[in-house]
Amino acid sequence: MIQISGYTIKREIGTGGMATVYLAEQSSLEREVALKVMNAQLASDPNFALRFLQEARTLASLAHPHIVAVYDVGTTDSGMHYFSMQHLPGGDLIRRIKEGIGEQELLPILTGVARALSYAHQRGIVHRDVSPANVLFDMNLSPVLTDFGIARAVTRGSRLTSAGVSVGTSHYMSPEQARGGDVDARSDIYSLGATVFESLTGKPPYDGEDGFAIAYAHVFEAVPRLPAAVSHWQGIIDKALAKDPRERFQSMDEFIAALSQLGGSTGNIPKPFVDPSTVAMARPVLPPAPETPASPATKVAEPLPKAAATAKAAAPATPAQPAAPAKSAPTPAPAPAPAAKPTPTPAPPSTPKAPVREAVSSSNGKPPSRALPIALIVIALLVLAVAGWALMTKRGGSDPAPSATTPTSPKTIAANPPPAPVPSVDPPPASTSDAPAIPDPNDPSLPPDGSEVPIGDVLLDPAQEAALAKLAAATTVVDPVKEAMRLGTYSLTRAKLLPPGLNALDQFKLALRLDPRNEKARQGVLDVAGALFTQAEKKLAENRLDEFLDLAKRAEDVATGLAADAKLQPRDGQAVVQRIVDRKRGLRDDALATGRKALADWDKAGATAAFERVLRIEPSNGEAQRGAKTAERVGEVGYTFRDAAGAGESPEMGIVSVGGRKLAVARSETTVADFKRYWSARGGKTRGADRPSCRDRESIFRSSRSRNFQTPFDKPELAQDGEHPVVCVASADADDFAKWLAAETGKRYRLPTTAELDALGKAAKPGACRANLADARYARVLSERAELDCDDGSAATARVRSYDADGNGLFDIAGNVREWASDCPGCRGRMAVGSAWLTGVNKNGAVPRENFDADVSTTSVGFRVVREID
Repeated sequence: MIQISGYTIKREIGTGGMATVYLAEQSSLEREVALKVMNAQLASDPNFALRFLQEARTLASLAHPHIVAVYDVGTTDSGMHYFSMQHLPGGDLIRRIKEGIGEQELLPILTGVARALSYAHQRGIVHRDVSPANVLFDMNLSPVLTDFGIARAVTRGSRLTSAGVSVGTSHYMSPEQARGGDVDARSDIYSLGATVFESLTGKPPYDGEDGFAIAYAHVFEAVPRLPAAVSHWQGIIDKALAKDPRERFQSMDEFIAALSQLGGSTGNIPKPFVDPSTVAMARPVLPPAPETPASPATKVAEPLPKAAATAKAAAPATPAQPAAPAKSAPTPAPAPAPAAKPTPTPAPPSTPKAPVREAVSSSNGKPPSRALPIALIVIALLVLAVAGWALMTKRGGSDPAPSATTPTSPKTIAANPPPAPVPSVDPPPASTSDAPAIPDPNDPSLPPDGSEVPIGDVLLDPAQEAALAKLAAATTVVDPVKEAMRLGTYSLTRAKLLPPGLNALDQFKLALRLDPRNEKARQGVLDVAGALFTQAEKKLAENRLDEFLDLAKRAEDVATGLAADAKLQPRDGQAVVQRIVDRKRGLRDDALATGRKALADWDKAGATAAFERVLRIEPSNGEAQRGAKTAERVGEVGYTFRDAAGAGESPEMGIVSVGGRKLAVARSETTVADFKRYWSARGGKTRGADRPSCRDRESIFRSSRSRNFQTPFDKPELAQDGEHPVVCVASADADDFAKWLAAETGKRYRLPTTAELDALGKAAKPGACRANLADARYARVLSERAELDCDDGSAATARVRSYDADGNGLFDIAGNVREWASDCPGCRGRMAVGSAWLTGVNKNGAVPRENFDADVSTTSVGFRVVREID
């Protein structure tokens, strides 16, 4: 648990992406507080630190009974930012909704939250994240608004988020917030309206499989209908969730007044809210636009909506100018004629008011059966087509020649204009239109990548603005699927593949939403995945592995998970996914091979780098995890390894410190199986028929009854298998084994010296009967005198590693068999050092040793090898 001076931390009560909240006691005032502490890993980022401190400052500037109070702000010695605030033990609105909340209980909660927001709005603060999770309750169950982490003062010029980036909780954000546009108090009104809807129904007004789908619904889908039991709230919901901020409540005070009106009845059911500016949230049907000449290619199919009618009325009624020749100097244009003010045609007195969603009529005067879905598609394509056209025109399209209607001063228009009928932006013939064509992506005059203006506000020159105004006022019928496909293809050629902003993925997915059977749109999504993987391969060629992996993961997501949202079947992306999987598998296998070789060469740095590369590609790879840990110990005392030896491996070796220097020592005595491999490689050669037989129990009066001089080690009259220590080998045979192993591995193998064996023996201190010595079983089975009273489980030799390893990680240094040394200090022949299955431990602490002639072999003497390191 963290420690902050002046506070006693009791427990954690909440955590999020930016901070953790603890219940604490403020020592100076002996009161419980909520202590919000910024996550340590974010503290070094000035943007996150600024946003965290901005929340504290914003809350500290707001003193209201329904806004959480801040008591203290500070930074710890370790650099952690924190602030303490009012503890709210009554839970949140989400819990109240799940438990079920009545209308009479809901009204004062909403009124309290609305008053808190009104207070903040009057001080220039927009919350931007109003949701049930951010409405908590104090000990008196009074509502308190919290989490001003992304609140912003609307009067400030600086931002903590970039233009075109949406922040907030997707289920509750307003359409303008979802598009990343500017927001004001009316955005909070929208979010509170969404909170009201969820409080009444138990679910948010819009839902979807991901944030994109939810944001799409906020922008384009109709305001949802409430169940009949709470339909008297529909007027508030319609006005609060209006797509256009101008059609919502214009202040929280208006919202509060509506709540007051709704709850003003004396019965148990609140009376419906009636908007004083409308009747049942309705507007009159717009009158037909004045008759104007139309070209054969343009046919008015419906009355213009308000925005389009205004744009058309504002355009000067002058004939279209012929298009200027390409790359010619502009011809001076005459001064623009003053535009005639259109006289609005009043609606007939008998025309009844109707809801907005019924305002679109067909040519025969009857309401179309699918007006709303068509309107939504048209609105969606307006945002997509006009913003896309504006951006692409800015990037390099040929500017039309100035005309008499072109304004003379540049202006700024939004990339997401208000909804209006969507024109076809397919370039018409030059003889019928002066609208600029979408530029050819292969046109060498286009600006290079990286020079695009940001998605957000787009600056247009006067000629482009005039052309865009004409497009916005046009009423030609457009195929929305075709338009989305055309824009998606263009974005793909310009490598605009993924969010943010206009991109090929969203455009192809929109086409699939409108036409789920469109195979070209389906293929377009997969082409985006393929293009992402091509970009990934380029990063890999530049040795930028992390960027390769990021792009490859995005490509895989598009081909599988993300593409599934666009109604793709898993098989459609199989080829792309398989390419990615095969490429990553190849990179993984190459890195593993490099790591193995580096370990074999004791290249610590190379092995570490190789295994870390594998783990970046495949974090769960077990071999790489083990290899990375092994690489840390390469060449150090305690490191274990095996050298490659021809078609096999050396015995397992362990590095120990002997006499102040590092030495690699075989962890086990040489086994029967190891010696057979050597014997077979040597062709079974011996030193001749005069070789004496193997002595039994080191006595010159006893010898093994075996007369098979070719392989005496194979039949020593003892019960052995391949894992027992080899016996009945002379010191010369042991020397030859070490020479053979050195030749097989290319390393310096030999037998240990007497001094080395003596030092290893003194370091080995086995517990009682935890080594193979002359014990009770030995005495009972072989009718010999026991050195120990206990039973170690073996009468003669035991399999190697049957007993505990010593402090150096070596087995059977004490017991099992004596071991040949490479020398014999002060004697002739060879020295066998250590205890064996037929001996005890020397009581004075000295390591037992025995001098033998060089050609002697016995059932109690074997050997182990060592490898020189330095």
